[in-house]
Amino acid sequence: GSDGKSSGPATEYDAEQRILVLGDGDFSFSRGLMKHCGSAKNITASSYDSLKEVHSKYPQAKEVLAALRKGGATPLHEIDATQLRETLPPGKAALFDRVVFNFPHSGSQRVHENRALLLDFFESVRHVLA
Repeated sequence: GSDGKSSGPATEYDAEQRILVLGDGDFSFSRGLMKHCGSAKNITASSYDSLKEVHSKYPQAKEVLAALRKGGATPLHEIDATQLRETLPPGKAALFDRVVFNFPHSGSQRVHENRALLLDFFESVRHVLA
């Protein structure tokens, strides 16, 4: 509001929105989003890593992914945020109401690489936003 206090969340999520979550390493954000929305039927949760890499890096991921699937989410792996049309499976490169990319990073501490990642992401995401 005009008094400087927040009038609510900057972005609201609900079960009817088609939501794509990018780079959700252990998929815990997507699980929290599912709980918040009360359903995961419209959540597409993704990782840059392969399923094997996810299981290797995050011991809890198997349980989290099972909960997401049970809730109706679509977990995907090896999704490149800078190449969404190319790496989302056919039929999943549909339009989304929300795209969440919480911690975009190139894996490098080099500022120019992270800037390039963001530029490439913004170019890519415009093709999948409703």
